[in-house]
Amino acid sequence: MTDCPKCGYPNKTGHKGVYTPGKKCDHCGHQDAVAITKEKYIETQQQLLLLAGIVRDMPLSEFLAAAERADAFGPVLDPSLWKAGQQNLETIKKMARGLAVFQGSLPVVCKRCKVKEVAYSGAVYCGAACSAQAEAHR
Repeated sequence: MTDCPKCGYPNKTGHKGVYTPGKKCDHCGHQDAVAITKEKYIETQQQLLLLAGIVRDMPLSEFLAAAERADAFGPVLDPSLWKAGQQNLETIKKMARGLAVFQGSLPVVCKRCKVKEVAYSGAVYCGAACSAQAEAHR
């Protein structure tokens, strides 16, 4: 909670730090347009974590390589089928490229136990047992 970002006014009682984003200012009526309720914030956070879990292990680079090959050879092998599906393929490739960027921004998870998020150069392991295994493979 802060003073109103537009007019700097505190609340009616004169205490500082009482402006709540998403609520109207008592003085000027300012209201943030980007406000989000606590429930919606938690719901969105849970959905992002679910999405990260789904996308993390998708073989997107292999998929994109196969889609590029299909796009390259499709007109030669079956022009009518390629023409009918080319627009859909482009849309799917665009989604896969976006997901690949998202996938690249995810934290690295231990390849052995998939628990802790720790990154070492080369292999990625966590904990004493995993670290010992990492040293054995160097």
